[in-house]
Amino acid sequence: MGAIITAEELREWSINQDLIDLADNQIDRYINIVSNKIWTQIDEEQFTIDGETYEYPADLKLATISLVDNYYVYFVQLKQSAVTGKRTSYTEKIDDYTITENFDNASAITFFWIPIDMQTLKILDRYMDSDQYGFWNVNPH
Repeated sequence: MGAIITAEELREWSINQDLIDLADNQIDRYINIVSNKIWTQIDEEQFTIDGETYEYPADLKLATISLVDNYYVYFVQLKQSAVTGKRTSYTEKIDDYTITENFDNASAITFFWIPIDMQTLKILDRYMDSDQYGFWNVNPH
């Protein structure tokens, strides 16, 4: 299983300047992490040409870039995870009694706990088998 995009493609299409400024080996690490998560849901063999080389469509590359951007912001820059993704929106203390309300600061839909938007999800859905819907985390709150 290979990387879906290269560091050059990420630099060309990404909107995150901090990610663009990283060294190639760091960018490749994040691309490989996201690509491996995508390959658990999508069969790479559907992109073969002549049985040897792979040619990935542009929309799958854009979806991968979006997920790498989200992965970098959420896990690296903000140092978030499924455990730390809550923020306090309201706290009130009355004598010994405390009321605290929390909210999730990530997208309501995640792909292996990486926040994802509906457009990117639709792109990935095009290439997935119809029976592979077990990994979506939808938070209606």
